[in-house]
Amino acid sequence: MCELKKEDLTFACEIEKSSFSTPWSMGAIESEFLSAHSKLIGIKDADGLVGWGAVRVVSGVGEITNIVIKEPMRGRGLSKILLKDMLLELFKMGAREVFLEVRSQNSTAINLYEKNGFLPVGMRRGYYIKPSDDAVVMKREMRDFADTCP
Repeated sequence: MCELKKEDLTFACEIEKSSFSTPWSMGAIESEFLSAHSKLIGIKDADGLVGWGAVRVVSGVGEITNIVIKEPMRGRGLSKILLKDMLLELFKMGAREVFLEVRSQNSTAINLYEKNGFLPVGMRRGYYIKPSDDAVVMKREMRDFADTCP
């Protein structure tokens, strides 16, 4: 795990554009990078950045705002590693609970989140476009994280 640096943002944007039908813009990534409440976390191999995610904490409420692994590197357990690193960072930032939204049709991601302590707590109808989909809102309590973190 590494905290992204300014020079990593272009690579993060490239991964974003190749992974999502409605990717974050470079401006959105830079804005999150500069926010006092956010951190961008990456996972690298010998060739550079292979995945990244964004976390935010405000008043003890954490949010995972993005998580993505580069296409050829998917299916190798990297998202699990990145998610655990992001949760550890959220814990260090003082999050008492963490929320995220995930496409209702993304059963792989939902399964990953459930295996890491997230539970569905709501639905946002029509949240995603290209293709249209609902968002499942998921929540994880962090009170037990100190006992389970590496």
